Amino acid sequence: MRLIIVERSWYIGRDSRLETCKNDEFKPDERKNHQKYKFWGASVRLKRYLQKEVISSALAILVVLMLIFLSQQMVRYLGEVVDGKIGPDLLFWMVGLQMPPLLGFLLPLALFLGVLLAFGQLYVDHELTVMKSVGVGDRQLVKLLLPLAIGLSIIAALFTLVVTPWSAQKQQSLLSEQDKQSELSLLTPGKFQMTSDGSAVLYASASDKGVLSQLLYAQLPTDEQPYWQILSTQNAFIDTELEQPILSLRDGEMYRFSESSADWQVTAFGDYQMAMSPSLARERKVKLRSVSTIDLLSDLNAETWAELHWRLSVPISVTLLLLMSVPLARVEPRQGKYAKMFPALLVYMSYTVLLLLVKGLIEDRKLPGAVGMWPIHAAYFGYALWLYRHSHRRVGKSKVRASS
Repeated sequence: MRLIIVERSWYIGRDSRLETCKNDEFKPDERKNHQKYKFWGASVRLKRYLQKEVISSALAILVVLMLIFLSQQMVRYLGEVVDGKIGPDLLFWMVGLQMPPLLGFLLPLALFLGVLLAFGQLYVDHELTVMKSVGVGDRQLVKLLLPLAIGLSIIAALFTLVVTPWSAQKQQSLLSEQDKQSELSLLTPGKFQMTSDGSAVLYASASDKGVLSQLLYAQLPTDEQPYWQILSTQNAFIDTELEQPILSLRDGEMYRFSESSADWQVTAFGDYQMAMSPSLARERKVKLRSVSTIDLLSDLNAETWAELHWRLSVPISVTLLLLMSVPLARVEPRQGKYAKMFPALLVYMSYTVLLLLVKGLIEDRKLPGAVGMWPIHAAYFGYALWLYRHSHRRVGKSKVRASS
């Protein structure tokens, strides 16, 4: 790294020498223009350097967090496929549509941790120490990173206000389309499954495009029908073209017996048809996260106010967390770059927990929707300003001690 200092203006080059430029040979007007050009060039190069370090750290953290959370969602939906709650063909759709809300939620955290890691490493390498010795404090550093934060806030707003409701709506539409199919279309081969109403148990060794092999259908006894009825066949077909799906069984047996007696009834059949439930059950409730932002604004109540404030909190938190992360990342070189990581994470966790708490209060109508989460944002914005005021005092004291 090459650090050139010209009366508190500096920039980063490619080699590792520390040089001091003398501009006594310039005339006064030329010297002023020369210094202005040097200062502008220093700011541009420094901004690019800091943004590059922060973006590389934040991107790595975002990728790791996305992989962790997507793996968790994959395990969750795999369990639902095994339990017959969703079809195997919807697995990757459901996981993929979870990416927009996860990306919008994790983007502020990734930037927050990226600044902490990048600046922590710069403190350990004495680079930020040198920067502060020539007059570049936390306020100047955050000004250089502010364009990055604004750009990421716009991206986060796009995801939370537009893309996330669309993905949630797409998920619900896919599930609604699946609900119109027969329960047998969700049958997992080689596994006993209970029907949605709990009245029967199903088993099939193989399933391919509506053709079931070695089907076993056991209807449990009820108060109206106090006996077991078991159907067994080697081949079965599902006809879903009708409004109510029909299950056709070929060349099988039907066993009927009662729990209270030893009488059995065995019937062999060549062709047997039975009506199946046309849907997995219930009318799915429309979730608020699948409602577009424009529709939320058109119908403001306690729940929509809470959802609207939660969506707005994501882009606001990007800039707010950046303001807090710059002074929180300050470490001594001997402490290591992870020294302030735990206190900073406590600040982030308290901020997120308070937002969730206020969201619940708005939904329960214990807090006016117009007030919302603004007091929480204002409190942490005040805390960020206090951090810079405190940092400014410390820098000023250290410069006085150094000059004496």
